[in-house]
Amino acid sequence: MNLSILNLISALVITVSSLMSIAQNADLDIKPKTLREGQYEVPIDDPTLSDAAIFKLRRVQLEQNGNDIKLKYIVPVELTGEVNRVEFTGTINGGEGTLIYENTKMNCLADQSTLMCNVAYQDLKFNQEKADRILNAKFGGEDLRKRILIQGKFSTDPVGVVKIKLR
Repeated sequence: MNLSILNLISALVITVSSLMSIAQNADLDIKPKTLREGQYEVPIDDPTLSDAAIFKLRRVQLEQNGNDIKLKYIVPVELTGEVNRVEFTGTINGGEGTLIYENTKMNCLADQSTLMCNVAYQDLKFNQEKADRILNAKFGGEDLRKRILIQGKFSTDPVGVVKIKLR
């Protein structure tokens, strides 16, 4: 056999064994990494506000031990005006699970690239004056107007979707 055919066969064997490994380990498999990218999306009824409903999550940490998950992050200060650190723990099995922080629960779905959780917070600290200052410092014009509307909705109904990149 010539060298290119051997290289092709070797690549196919590696690909097939990788696919078999993924199929056997269909549950969540988080690669070790200290800080991750994440976003928080406030659900809205008005599609003209959708671009302003997404906020970056800061200091996202995600740890896995078997099916047990620990997720830590800071709720966007643009929404609360205060630093609210949360640490959810729970189990994700077969791509689904529930994580809990104090009396707040999030229902999660996961695939190989993303963890997505719906959450309805209880007992967050809010400071409207600080939230207004933060929004005014970071945004302007139409984007600021939209984000003020989103923040107002969140302050009375603190629900949303957390999305974390796993890879």
